[in-house]
Amino acid sequence: MKTMCKTKLYLLLFLLCITLVGCGVPGMPPMSSIPPDTHPVVRKLIKRMYLDAQYRGAACDDLGTIASGHAPKSSGLTDRHADPAIPFLVACLRDDSYVWSPSIWVKYVGTPVGDEAKTALVCIGEPAVPALREALNNKNQKIRARAASALAIIESSHVKAQDE
Repeated sequence: MKTMCKTKLYLLLFLLCITLVGCGVPGMPPMSSIPPDTHPVVRKLIKRMYLDAQYRGAACDDLGTIASGHAPKSSGLTDRHADPAIPFLVACLRDDSYVWSPSIWVKYVGTPVGDEAKTALVCIGEPAVPALREALNNKNQKIRARAASALAIIESSHVKAQDE
């Protein structure tokens, strides 16, 4: 009987910790660092990055949609509203957890959350460059590789725009 109560207590403590801290990516900035003037929709998406991989991947994808200017007009979101998410997206660059989505050819197709975060940072563009340059000095190889790739894509799109 005591063992069962102890097990329930540990499970309750575990669930409480997951609820309070989240099960996000290691190195994620604390939720308290979300700027107070962040648009409510973007704030909600940043908070989803503290949940499981499916939520993190979807949040990165939605932030990329906002940053690329494809948010619904009725939302009042502009491409610059995604900028407060930059440090959270950079932290997600290390995440190799897969986001699974249905596919026509195979049952499911997976994309790493880190790749979704990289795509969102590329959509944000120039405002993300300082954080991406700083990420090149990170100890984590995955963060450095994805940051370098994002910088290369942003730079090439910047050069293309100048050529036109």
